[in-house]
This record gives sequence, C-alpha cells and structure tokens, in this order.
Amino acid sequence: MPHHDAVPINVGPDLRPLPRAPKLAAFAATLALAGALGCASPAGPAVGRASPSSSEASTNPCLACHAATVAEARRRTVIHSPFRPGRACDACHTPHGGRGGAAPPSQPLGCTECHQQPRFAVVHGRAPGPPRCATCHAPHGSDQPRLLRAALPGLCTGCHADVAARHSGFQIASVACDRCHGLHSGQAKLLRAVAHPVAADCGSCHQGPSSNPAFARSEAEPALCYQCHTDQEQAFKQAVVHRPVAERCTACHEPHATDRKALLTDGTGALCLRCHDAIQAKLAASPHPPAAQGQCLACHLPHASAEPQLLKAPPGQRCGACHAEVAAWGARTDAHAPVRSGRCETCHDAHGGALHLLGRPAEALCLGCHRQGASAWRKDSHVHAPEPRGACLSSHAPHVSEHPRLLARPPEALCVTCHGTPAAMRPGVKLHGAFTGGDCKTCHEPHAGGKASLRGDGAGVCLACHVGVRKIWARAASVHPPFADGPCGSCHDGHGSAQPRLLLVPERTLCLGCHGDLAGALGQAGAVVHPPAREGCLSCHRGHGSADAWLLREGVPRLCARCHDLTRPALVARHGGFDASAARCTGCHEPHVGSVKGLLRSQLHPPFEERSCGACHFPVAPPPAPPPAPGLLPGGIALCADCHEFGALPTALGAHEPMRRGACFECHSPHAASRPHLLRAAGDALCERCHEATSPALLAKHAAAGGAKGGCASCHPPHAPRKDARPGPR
Repeated sequence: MPHHDAVPINVGPDLRPLPRAPKLAAFAATLALAGALGCASPAGPAVGRASPSSSEASTNPCLACHAATVAEARRRTVIHSPFRPGRACDACHTPHGGRGGAAPPSQPLGCTECHQQPRFAVVHGRAPGPPRCATCHAPHGSDQPRLLRAALPGLCTGCHADVAARHSGFQIASVACDRCHGLHSGQAKLLRAVAHPVAADCGSCHQGPSSNPAFARSEAEPALCYQCHTDQEQAFKQAVVHRPVAERCTACHEPHATDRKALLTDGTGALCLRCHDAIQAKLAASPHPPAAQGQCLACHLPHASAEPQLLKAPPGQRCGACHAEVAAWGARTDAHAPVRSGRCETCHDAHGGALHLLGRPAEALCLGCHRQGASAWRKDSHVHAPEPRGACLSSHAPHVSEHPRLLARPPEALCVTCHGTPAAMRPGVKLHGAFTGGDCKTCHEPHAGGKASLRGDGAGVCLACHVGVRKIWARAASVHPPFADGPCGSCHDGHGSAQPRLLLVPERTLCLGCHGDLAGALGQAGAVVHPPAREGCLSCHRGHGSADAWLLREGVPRLCARCHDLTRPALVARHGGFDASAARCTGCHEPHVGSVKGLLRSQLHPPFEERSCGACHFPVAPPPAPPPAPGLLPGGIALCADCHEFGALPTALGAHEPMRRGACFECHSPHAASRPHLLRAAGDALCERCHEATSPALLAKHAAAGGAKGGCASCHPPHAPRKDARPGPR
C-alpha cells in the first residue's frame, strides 16, 4: 500500500508507528495521488468505460498526463463520484497547486466540502497533526465499500497492534471492527454512540477466550439477556410476544455497540421491514405517515403486549393518540359501529393502502359488513348509480353524521346534488307531495330496488301512502290492468306533472295510447261520438278500479242518469213508453262511438228495429199511467221460438245448457249489439264467461281429442251438437 505508507501520521500510545518515507518519496507519492485524484465521493459500482474517451480527453487537460492512472482507478468496483467519467478534476485538485504539482486541498477540509455530515468532522485517532482521509480511504476507486483501502479488520490492524489484549484476550482478528467502533467516532476508544454497558467485559456474555467455538456464549438467548433484563422477562409473559423475542434478541439488537438507540441493528422502519416485507408494498401506495417514517413504535410495542399485533393500546385508545377527533367520535351515538367500538382497522389499514388508507376498495369494504347490499346487486336489479362504482362515500359519512344512516347531508339535500332540485327537475308543474319535501326515500331505495330503485315492485310502493286506492284494490269488481300489474308510472309521473292527478299526458291522450281500437273508431269519418268520450274518459270511468264492470263510476243506468233525465217524456216516448230508469242503456247504445244518431248499436233485433215492443213485452198503459218496467211476456224459450225455429234443439242430447233452460239472453242481447247474431261478446270470450279455458279437466278433454285448434265454435255448435256428432258426457 504505497500511498498508505507515504502518509505521515503522528501516532498515539495505541498506534503502531508507520515508517516515514524520505521527502522525495513523499513528493512523488503526492504527485501520483494528485494525478489521479479527479472529482470524487463514495459511490456505487463503476459506470461507463475504464479508459477516458477521446471526447473526455479533449475537455480535461489532466488526462494528457494522467490517463493511465485514471483508467486503472476506474476499473475498481467502487468509484468516487467526482472521479467518474465526464467530471472535472478540479472538484478536489488545484490545477496549479503548490510545489510544482497539482495538489488536493488540505484534508479533511477538502473532503468535508462535500461530506458535510457532522460525523465527518470528528478526527479519527489522537494525532496532533492534520488528519488525512486518504489514510483509510482511496481517493479515486476501491474494491471495498466506502472506498476503504483494505477490508476490515485488516485495515485497522495495520495501525492497531495487540488487539486481543484490549479485548479481554479474545482473538477478534476475524471480526469487523466497525461493529463496535465508528471510523469517525468522537467517543472514547472510537466506540459507537450507544454501547452495551457489559461490552467492556467480554466475559459477561461469552465463555473464555479459548472456548470452542470461538466467542461461545455462556448461555443461550434469550436466557442470557434475562440475566440482566429481568423486567423484560416478566413483560414477555403477556398474551402476545414478538416472535424474535422468544428466539433471539440479537435478531433486532446489536450485542456490543451501535449508533442507534436501544442498540438496534438498523433504523426502526428498515429493521421491521426485514421480516414484515408485505408492509413494504403498502408503503409504496398511500402510506400512513408513521409507517412511512419508520415510526413503528408509535403504535406497536417491540417485545410483548396484551393486545393483538403487539399494539400499544386497546380499541378506542389507539388512533386517538394522534387523531384527537377519534376519541370524540367514539362517544357519539351517531357514529359508525366500528368507530364506536374503536376498531378503526375494520376499514383502514394502519400501514398503507388505497385512498384514506382503506384496506380494500370501497365497494368490497362496505359489503364486507352490509351483505344485504350484495344480494340486491343482481344483474336484473336496478342499482343506484353510485353503488356499482363503490362510491358509498358520495352519500355517506364514514365516521359520524348528525343525519340518519350516516348520510353525508340531510336527505332532502343529498339527492339534489346529483339529480337537481325538485323544482329544477319538474319546473312549473304540480309536484308529488313526497317529492316536494325532497324525501326521496319515501318511494326509492337508496341502494337497490325495483325499476328506478323503487321500494317495491308493482303498485306496492304507491299503495303504502294512497290508502284509498289500496281499498279499491281489495274490493274492486273490475281493476284497470296497468293498476293490476302495478306500474303506476304507466299513467302517472311520480315526481310532478302539469296534468291533473299527476298524469303523464292529457287524460284522453293517455287512455287512447292503450285503447287503440277505440282511437281508430273515434277517428272515423262520420263517426257519432258520445260527448264524454270526446272530452275525456274519467267522467264515466275510474282510473284504478270500480265496484262495477268496465271501471264505471257507478252502474248503468244510474251513470247515464247523471247527464240524461230518464223520466223526461220525450225520452220515455222514444223507449216505447217504458220506464228507462230500469233499463241497461248499453244494451242498445254504444257507450263511446257509433255510426248512427243516438249511438244505437249496429246489429238490431228485428222487433226492436220495427219498434214492435209488444212482440216480447206486455203492452204499455196509456197516460196518465206511469211508465211501467219493460216486462217480458211469459213462455221463456217458446217466446223466442215464435220467430226462431228451434225444433227439438232444447231437448237434444248434449244441448247447450242455456238453450235447455231457455236462457237465450245469457249469450244474446234482446235489442241491439255490435256483433253478429246479437252476441254479447265476441268469439271465445263469450264462452269463457262460463267455461274456464285453463281448467285441468277442460285441457285434458282437448288433449285427448288431439288438441284445441281454432275457436270454440269450430268444434262446438252454439245450441246443440250436430247430427253427425257423437254424443259426449254431459
């Protein structure tokens, strides 16, 4: 080591003198050192080429003489930072320095211009002359860490003799000296800042110097440590013990000396991450400040604890030490359950995670407890828009709230943040009562429900408030199909409308949107329209249900009598002198639209058309006798047989039951109808008034006959079986 030997150092009582070289040799060594010194600081592996490039040589005049020296130094594993390619030598050298050569500044002054940490200002050893950093460090490059000139302990033993005598006779030549001593330490004997009190007497922990193996301990860990640390032995009997404590204390502590408190082998954060590597990934995202700063002991005890994860405090007292508001939250009755119980870790990861240190994405986190939400989020469900995104915090406060269900704002203010105010959604119209106050949850589920997130399917959500309509539902003889099926929104706007009864569109337009056949008839040229049908439907019909047929507001003729005076002489005369108040007006008149004046139906019974009422009814007494009710002449089916040749049909085997009883008017209208043969209903609808088409018995009969094809009349004559038909069971 020529540079090492050439450095003049005054020795103290514990240093071996080095041979002093002649002045000429020292001067030559200085020139060689100056030629290679360049710009440097301790650095990592060498980068770039070892030999200076032509471009570098053109900009650095020092390389004209010192290129070989520079190339040799740059081949080392560790290169001083200012000495790397592209740097200028004058970072450390004065190009026209003293004694005819380029010389580095006085050390350590020149080195501390870059190495400004306080520890580098401490003098190694007790030499009266100026210290030289180059005694231990190579100025340009080295194959040792920290640019050391040689590996430890060889570098130290070059100066320090009789090491064993100073260590209770223990041969420590194979031990790295810097485990106990600091190369820049200002402590006595260059010991590091924190020394184990028993380190001065190696025999306190180790067997004698001649032990085999060397440095054998007098007792195994942790029993050896408990000889002094009796208080810790008792503490380690708690419920949760740090695993290294049960195995060996030196997993975390240096046994001799270190620069860290509590003799730790590394900084707290780095030390813990040696084992808890899973936490390292969390710190890369959104770390908790104490964890990011390596302050693990802010929350954890290092050795043992009565709490899980070696936590310092029980639930409710952990986070409040830093987050003062947490303690106040825990005392509130409107706090989130984990907050009340002090278990912040239910939602948060104390080391790091997503935004706000959440342990999982918000959707999965909330559903971890609120499982009813998960079952509602089916593919066919209607989920509130924030929910699939997991944006629970757009509506809820996570910790405490003065509003119910931890809402972030009052209910009437919460929905309008996305949906706008009621007035803005339905400007200038009458608003639904529940909607006016902004209490959307009256009708809607906040997370998921039926269509439009309604609280119930069908009309259930509306019937909860509209009690009168609910009674109609229960008692009605006829129910409007949209009301029966439940989607009230088919006719009404649930928020507000300019139309009466919150209808979507004007009443007549709304009804004709479904009743297209009636709309077509009303639009026919020359059609005779009943005035109420021209104006609207609800003057005669109810919108939801009725105790009478066809959703009528009341039965006929009482309904008709609201507009028509049925006792007016002219009207009585037009009805053959009979009392019209006992008649069924729609038996002769079309209720909505017809083709002739008076709205008479298109198919008329000949006696009715000829105004020959006496053919079927008792004659009417002349005035002033009151108009009688239209009574039928006696005779039953024989009365009809006067005109219709039934022959033996009523008594035939398998005759239609109404035919046998002479009840012709169960199928036929006696005066007028809109269908051929004066039928009261069209096709199979007439038959199904008495015969349930879906009854198992009827279906079985049709299946045995090869299945029902076409209408009922295609197989069944309306009055009696055909002569070629095989009689069947009655």
